Amino acid sequence: MLVKSQFNSKVRGAGFRATGTARVIKKTCLLSKIRTRCLMRKRPPAMAVCITMYNEKVEELKVTLRGLIHNYNCFRADPKYDLKKDDFLIFIVCDGYDRIPDCFKELAREKGFLDESILEQKGFMAKDPRSGALKMRPLRDIMDPDVPDSEVPQNLLHVWQITTWDVGLDEDMLKGRRIHLMFGVKHRNDGKINSHRWFFQGVCKFLKPELCLMLDIGTRPADYALLKLYNHMQADPNCGGCCGEIEVDLNDAMKSGLGTYLICCAQFFEYKLGHSPDKACESFFGFTSVLPGAYSVFRWKAIKGGPLDAFFKNVTRTEIPTCSEANEYLAEDRIMCLEIYIKVDNKYTLAYVPDAKAFTDAPPSLMVLMKQRRRWMNGAFFGTKKVIGNFVNMVGCDRTKHGCWNKCWMVFFMFYMSITFILQFFIVGATFAAIYIFFNAFLEKLFVSSYGLQSLVRRGFFSDVFVWGYLLLIALTLIMSLALPLENARFVFLMVTTGFGVLTIITITGMVVYLCDTGLFPPEEKYTTVTDTDD
Repeated sequence: MLVKSQFNSKVRGAGFRATGTARVIKKTCLLSKIRTRCLMRKRPPAMAVCITMYNEKVEELKVTLRGLIHNYNCFRADPKYDLKKDDFLIFIVCDGYDRIPDCFKELAREKGFLDESILEQKGFMAKDPRSGALKMRPLRDIMDPDVPDSEVPQNLLHVWQITTWDVGLDEDMLKGRRIHLMFGVKHRNDGKINSHRWFFQGVCKFLKPELCLMLDIGTRPADYALLKLYNHMQADPNCGGCCGEIEVDLNDAMKSGLGTYLICCAQFFEYKLGHSPDKACESFFGFTSVLPGAYSVFRWKAIKGGPLDAFFKNVTRTEIPTCSEANEYLAEDRIMCLEIYIKVDNKYTLAYVPDAKAFTDAPPSLMVLMKQRRRWMNGAFFGTKKVIGNFVNMVGCDRTKHGCWNKCWMVFFMFYMSITFILQFFIVGATFAAIYIFFNAFLEKLFVSSYGLQSLVRRGFFSDVFVWGYLLLIALTLIMSLALPLENARFVFLMVTTGFGVLTIITITGMVVYLCDTGLFPPEEKYTTVTDTDD
């Protein structure tokens, strides 16, 4: 959809200005047709889906589309939902053109949702004189010379739109039904949050769908997962957003080697531990602190206004953020969840639906995993700090319309969150104490038959080696994290990770050996008193 804009005497992509006001969108484009038909039947579109991508291969898109289309077919086939094709829109946003793999481009051209010749004709693309490949031209070169630099747009979104029954899957999953699909390519790379901004402040602001689904490419909703999320949102009109369980897909991990498989298994365990107890507990109180951008549903009425403004504050602000603010927006989805719950004169809640499962691909290498978790941990820490700092807004009676019982439960929840936040500062010491205790127990049982080694254990030789080794690993982690980028300290971090892994395995083994030998309730030892007697 290419239309004229007052900021450009030529042609540029339709969208929305930084102020939020809409540019003219042609009435013949797909978005206008969907909105017109929905207005005629007096019902907004049921769900708009945003799939964000960067340089992922076409196989990952097919994985995501398989899950989406299965759920779409279930919506269309069940008469109780009464959903038409205009109720469902898939919007794929690609963060720049240069990093799109060739296999992805071939599929997109074949299915009709990518055509670079149009961009070349309009002057947005040109062939590289050296390689002959098409590349996006600088935005300054696209503008007329008399356009001031201040009016040159920061980015453009080029969109192709189709209504099709063939999205490139091997099997005929749509079964003759047609589905709306839009593929947008940003003129230049501008980050994932900017992709979400095009979706929310562009597509959703124009269509005003009932629900907005956020997905990462490579994440596959399980069968009937979206139906369960949709049913939950319909059953509770005050639910501002919800998410399901995300499970790491281990099917392809073993093919990449043992190291990749172990890393993926560790993330599988972490995802299970993070979703089952944590999100279930938070959902009980009506405030799931984070709905992950990789797989979550939001109600458009709940997020428009303040929550979206807070979500995009890091990319719209003009002033330099403080250290705390910069870290908070490493996990901007936490900020939006907080703003939804404390939205003025509303009583929105945030829920977790455990049955609505989705499968995702995990980072396959240690370096990628460390980069991801460093960002997540910083964002989680400062995001939790921000939630605790909004205690008055969370439990106050003059801002939201939550009931009295909800307020009372929220006081208890905020107390629980504060305690867990404080305990984070002692987790290193607590882990050390646990490992130290069971490390000694394991060695005593292991060397019980060897007098020489047993004496070394009693003199504390192995304990001293463990303590100094543990401190050395922590010191290496701190020094290398502060001094060098992750890539330059790859070997050191691999060594540290292996060291902590070996210690953890020894500790778990020691724990099992100790409990098997003594039991959960060891018997009390009886002592006899020896007294001196005269001969």
